[in-house]
Amino acid sequence: MPDQIDISAVKLASQVAEICVESSSQGLLKKAGELLPQVLNLDGFLILAEVENTELPIICSGGTTPKTIVFNESAFSEDILYGKPSILNSDHITDIDDRYLSKENNYICSLFGGKNSKGYLAIGIKNTQKMLSQTQIELFAKTCQIVGNSFQIVLKLEKDSKILAEKNRKDPLTNLLTHRSFLEELTQCMEKARKDSEILACLVVSLDAFTAINEQYGYEIGNELLFEIGSLLQNFVRTNDVVGRIGGDDFGIVLNDVISADNAVTVANRLCQIFNKNLLPVAKHLTASIGIALYPQDSIDNEILIAKAEKAARAAKKIPGTHSSFSSEVLKKTTLKAN
Repeated sequence: MPDQIDISAVKLASQVAEICVESSSQGLLKKAGELLPQVLNLDGFLILAEVENTELPIICSGGTTPKTIVFNESAFSEDILYGKPSILNSDHITDIDDRYLSKENNYICSLFGGKNSKGYLAIGIKNTQKMLSQTQIELFAKTCQIVGNSFQIVLKLEKDSKILAEKNRKDPLTNLLTHRSFLEELTQCMEKARKDSEILACLVVSLDAFTAINEQYGYEIGNELLFEIGSLLQNFVRTNDVVGRIGGDDFGIVLNDVISADNAVTVANRLCQIFNKNLLPVAKHLTASIGIALYPQDSIDNEILIAKAEKAARAAKKIPGTHSSFSSEVLKKTTLKAN
């Protein structure tokens, strides 16, 4: 006679698998809150974050979990931190109102993940009229270990992806935004300017004859100079402005809410001055050509706007020294020279 299949075990395995295949940490927690109380035959279910935090914030709940109970740190034994499930001491579980719902339940607690993955606790809630068997306790702990491990893997992947995405947004040499990231920020700034009816200035700072510095002093000195210029530009702008390295020796700047075209002229004039101050000795004669395009006067398209600023920078290169040239029809004849 063939062995009988334990239907409840198959169902549990199926539900656990359904939870663990969730690709987002929040999706996994939501699914765990929905399914675990059912398959483990619990009245309520909680996941608490930060084991060593006395506040133990709730990050997931399911079933008919009371919303008014508070778990004090003293309710948890140290055995839990080493992977051993425990029945919580209800004397250290209180209510924030006068209904005393905390005393109507038994509470089983286990790590939400393996014993090496501290940081999250799972709590199963069962009415005091329904005693928890040792088998239920062991099954609860094992299930929480499996689901918790999956959750923490997904959470780590999300954190690593976020770190990598942020790293890829920055130019490794200057720690400024890359061309792509700068363009994305420019798009967002333009959208804000549109909503707030503001003027925005897009600047391209193109270093003049920078190749000669690399050839004469070497790329190590050239890279050091690029880093220094990037830092100067970042320190020059306001906290709500944007700076990026958009080419080998080209930098981009977004000046938000410049108020007027005249104000953009003033800012560009001040920007010219930084090339006369505090640069490396090898760059005492370094100049830059600065092109400026205004939103919405020059374009309402991000790529066209930056292209017009680049064209204005090329026009500025025709004049010796550090100059700014405007793309705007109103200001296209304006040039600014460092003193």
